[in-house]
Amino acid sequence: MLKLIECNPFRILGVCSNASLKDITANKTKLTAYSKVGKSADFPIDCVSLLGAIKRDEAGIISAEHELTLPENKIRCALFWFINDSAISDVALANINDGSSANVVKATDILLKKTSFSSLVNLSTLSLI
Repeated sequence: MLKLIECNPFRILGVCSNASLKDITANKTKLTAYSKVGKSADFPIDCVSLLGAIKRDEAGIISAEHELTLPENKIRCALFWFINDSAISDVALANINDGSSANVVKATDILLKKTSFSSLVNLSTLSLI
C-alpha cells in the first residue's frame, strides 16, 4: 500500500493530485532538464521527511506522466496523494511537508476542522503514511 504513495506519479512529478495540466507539464519539463544534467529538483509537496527520497530519473518521469494520461489511473493515483484546494489545505500541507511529528499532528488537527472531500483524502493519505 505504501508503494502507491511513495511512487505515486503525482509525487514523482512534484504536484498535488488536483494540479492543472499546465503545472504538471511545467514540473515535468523542469524535472527532465534537471535529470539531463544529473541534478535533482525539489518541490514543496515532496514529503521527503515522511516518505524518504524520491527517485526521479528520466524513465520514471516519463512513466509517471504516462500513468496520468488515462482518467481511471489518474483517479486511482489521486486517491493516494494530497489535494490542495483551499487555504486550510495549504497550511496543512506545509505542516505535513515539514515532517516533524508535532507538525503532522498539527496538520491532522487542521484537516479535521474542515469536512470536505479534500480533507478526507488528505487525512486518509496521511494516515496510510
